[in-house]
Amino acid sequence: MKLIKTSQKAPIQAVTETTLESNSNINAPTIKAVVDNLYRPNLLVNGDFQCNQRGLSSYMSAGNTIYTVDMWRINKMSLTVENDGITITNTDTTTHGLVQILNNPLTNGKYTATVKVALVTGDVLLYGVKKLESGINIFTFDSAIVSKDRLNIDVQPNSSVKLIYCDLFEGTIAYPHIKEDYTVALMRCQRYVIFYDGIYADSNITA
Repeated sequence: MKLIKTSQKAPIQAVTETTLESNSNINAPTIKAVVDNLYRPNLLVNGDFQCNQRGLSSYMSAGNTIYTVDMWRINKMSLTVENDGITITNTDTTTHGLVQILNNPLTNGKYTATVKVALVTGDVLLYGVKKLESGINIFTFDSAIVSKDRLNIDVQPNSSVKLIYCDLFEGTIAYPHIKEDYTVALMRCQRYVIFYDGIYADSNITA
């Protein structure tokens, strides 16, 4: 059999925030994203809140720290699981946070956090510094000014926010968010989430 060489080339689509969000088939870093230097590993696990092994549609912390969707915890707040993210609400008289304890604490240097917000009421601050607004919020910071073992979103009294995703990258570039395949995301969560005494608890967080 003789092979015939053709000049036809497969189309190459630019990887942008818009295309990544609109194309549900992109669940992992594309070759082009890597080649074009548009991808870096997200330091957060379950950054778009899709893994919820505890299986509840809402969580309420009356006074103690509780675990909610995988890897995320709250204190004196409520968390509602949405189809495309989570909503956290603080009706207390003091500020409380949504927190993920990092598997590997930040080293000295620059980092960039990207948080997509669908709706915010009142004052909600990333790391207690960057005020979040509707849309994509980008915050580049020196690790010396934050708690290096976590990412936290502080919700002030009578405030709430709907979060679509949170990304954390090493360096000063905000890379496009790439939704992780659910199976891969679940496997990453299961490295750190254990089941004991009838409840799920994140094994890298002391409760």
